[in-house]
Parts: sequence; structure tokens; C-alpha cells
Amino acid sequence: MNPSDVTKEIARREALAAAWAETAKELRAQLDEKARAEYEANGGSGITWKWRDLGRVTLPLTEEAPYIADIDALLKWVKQRHPEHI
Repeated sequence: MNPSDVTKEIARREALAAAWAETAKELRAQLDEKARAEYEANGGSGITWKWRDLGRVTLPLTEEAPYIADIDALLKWVKQRHPEHI
């Protein structure tokens, strides 16, 4: 293929990859919703689903990840207390 065709193919594949990634994100959200509903229905015990030919899948449900609101303040704190990690 010539450079023009290669460039077009790259753009096409990247567009397809982005579309598939968005679809996967939506499916993951649906699965998360079902897992959380099952988690609550089971009284807070873990979620494990078994699929033939795939095996056992355990879905960990965790709280939101920590968020650093002021990265500069954190960096200052670490520099003062643990300068060896900077």
C-alpha cells in the first residue's frame, strides 16, 4: 500500500477502535449495574458468576477511588515528610 492508503487505513482503524471502546464502556457499565444489584440482593457478599467454557468470574465492587484535589499540597507534604520518594 502507498502512504496515502496506509494513512487512510490507520484513520479507519482508529475510528473503529474508538467506537468499539465506547461500546465496551457502555457494556461494562451495564455489567457493573447488574453486579451492584446482585451484591445488594445478596446482603453484601461478593459477586461470582460461572460461565461454561469461560470459568469463574469474580467481580470486585469497590468504592470510588481517592481523588487528589490539590496535587501541589500533596507534593509539598511528601517533600517534607518523605523527600526520598520525590
